[in-house]
This record gives sequence, structure tokens and C-alpha cells, in this order.
Amino acid sequence: MNGHFSSAQSTPLFTQGRSLLLGALCLVVLNGCASLTLEECRTADWRALGERDASRGSPDRIAEHLKSCQSHGLPVNVALYRQGYQTGLKGYCTKSRILSESIDGRGEISQCPSALQPALQPYRDAGRTLYRAQSALEELDNKQQSLSLELEKKDTTESRRREIRREMRQNDDRMGYQREQVLIANDMVNRLRLTLAYF
Repeated sequence: MNGHFSSAQSTPLFTQGRSLLLGALCLVVLNGCASLTLEECRTADWRALGERDASRGSPDRIAEHLKSCQSHGLPVNVALYRQGYQTGLKGYCTKSRILSESIDGRGEISQCPSALQPALQPYRDAGRTLYRAQSALEELDNKQQSLSLELEKKDTTESRRREIRREMRQNDDRMGYQREQVLIANDMVNRLRLTLAYF
């Protein structure tokens, strides 16, 4: 059986089929990595694309777009893209936007003009602190629920039940501490929001 299978692998039909499969996989990988499709390169509004990238908090992606479109033999208007990107940064690199983005786990400021970064940093840091505190609390809560489910299982041994109860008590203490961290971080975010509303 094994000898017959090895022989089949060496046949031209098998080799051709394998080559086609590998080629298709490579094409999928390449397309997945491309920042723009053929149609997007053909119809791109480069100023709008630059503005879109910046408004999403993305770094300048012109090198990626160049690679994608040049692979299709299509040109890229770098100047228009950069003009749009600078316009997009004006809307993105604001205190309120950075604070909001950071609370959601984003809010990068490295692409913002260096002159603005010192003023934006406290808003980014406060938002990230709240995001991390909330994420840590959610992780602890998920662990507590998982332990609780295990405790309720009929096949859980008594020795394991004792371990679970001990873990749950320890986890509950950590959750109490983490709730305090969330409150502290949320208070700082609210203070910054008040300054934005005031000014």
C-alpha cells in the first residue's frame, strides 16, 4: 500500500496538481498581504486614501500601497497621498480623539507631529491605563467564572474543590484591587474630559 502511494506521488498528474495547489496558496498569501487590490489601485483617490489612513491612526502606508500597485503595473500618486495624510492627522492628533482611541486600546501618537506629542501624551497614557485596568479586571472575572464552573462539575474531586475555593478567594482579592485601579484610572480620564469640555 505504501509503495503504491509513493509511486502515485511521483506521477506527472500528482506533481502538476501539487504545483497548482501551492501556486494558489501563494496567491492567497500574497493577496492577503497586499494593502490594495488591483481594482483599488485602479480607482484610488490618493488624497482620500491618505486621509483615511491617518484618521485611523495608521502610520504612513505609502510604501505598502506602492508595493501593491506596482505589482499590478499601476502608478501611485505619492504627493496626493501625503497631502491627504497630513489632513487626516489634523483630525486624528487631537486630545479628545487620542483619549478616546486609547481607551479602546489604540491611540498611538508616534505619527503625530513631534511638536504636538508632549501635549497628547497625558491623554494617551490615561486612556491606556484605563484600558489595561479594565482588561485585567475582565481577565480576572473570566478566570473566576471558569473556576466556578469547574467547582460545579460533579466529577470534580474534593481535593480539587478545596484548591478551587482557595484560588477563588485569592482571585476575588485581586479583583477587588483591580476594581480600585479601574476607578482610579476612570477618575483620571473623567478629569481630562472635563478639561477638554472647559477649554
